[in-house]
Amino acid sequence: MALVEGREPGADEPRLHTPDWALDAAKVHGVQDRDVISGLGVNVLGNLDALSLRASSPPPVTDLESIPIDAAVQALVAVISEAHDAPSTKSLAKALAKQAKAGAKSRFSRKRSSAS
Repeated sequence: MALVEGREPGADEPRLHTPDWALDAAKVHGVQDRDVISGLGVNVLGNLDALSLRASSPPPVTDLESIPIDAAVQALVAVISEAHDAPSTKSLAKALAKQAKAGAKSRFSRKRSSAS
């Protein structure tokens, strides 16, 4: 997420494309927000109708052959960090075995107490 939100593309890089469905959804929310604000009767500085306009987006990039080195480095660091922080298969297996054992004990003790 930091790569998307925390990196400013260079002037020579293609702009991110926003899909039509997202632009349409944003317009719907903008219209609703405009109507709510308008109904409040408050004094608005600026053009309230601007909230209801559909934004535009650059066309999608389909022929990308390379990415900027800083973006590649950030992506690799994120992947390595996630892999390092992720639990190992061994630790997951231990946790699952512990939960299964606790569940079996619980079921066994309930079964014994209901049989008495």
